[in-house]
Amino acid sequence: MKTKLLPAILVLLALGTAAHAETGFQAGVTLDFLNYENAFIAPAFSVQPVIAKDMELDLGMAFGIYVLEGHPRFKVPLKVGFNFLFTVAPAISPILSIGVLPQIVWGETTFYQPTLFLIGPYIGGGIRFQLHPLMSWFVDVQQTLLIGAPKWINTGTRIGTGMQFRLDAAAPASAKE
Repeated sequence: MKTKLLPAILVLLALGTAAHAETGFQAGVTLDFLNYENAFIAPAFSVQPVIAKDMELDLGMAFGIYVLEGHPRFKVPLKVGFNFLFTVAPAISPILSIGVLPQIVWGETTFYQPTLFLIGPYIGGGIRFQLHPLMSWFVDVQQTLLIGAPKWINTGTRIGTGMQFRLDAAAPASAKE
């Protein structure tokens, strides 16, 4: 029951925000360096409804994998935050993002524990290049500070790239008035 509750909540959130006229969907790939020890490669997906001029809500998740000596480790970060857009040219928008990043890490070599739950804030920066009225390419970097046993203070960096698609044919969120 509990394993089906989280995906159901995420699907309902995605459907609810998709009904909003100015919603973006983002898909890409990230490299996630947890404690700067391992690099998890993860496809990532986000729903980004515009909530104010130059501001988006960012609801996303990824599924990362890292293999060490034939033993896989998995990581599922969930992203809940805000993106602040700063338009410097009609097709270029730098982004400042802040939020909370809860994540579950599991696998045979996870700090000698089968499962970890980590949560903490993140801050990030990136840039979007509008390629088409409905599509932008993004590059971003996030710094995370995660709290959770057994190390209690865990840091990490996420580097990502991918495409963002908007549902409205008008200008990107940063150009809306």
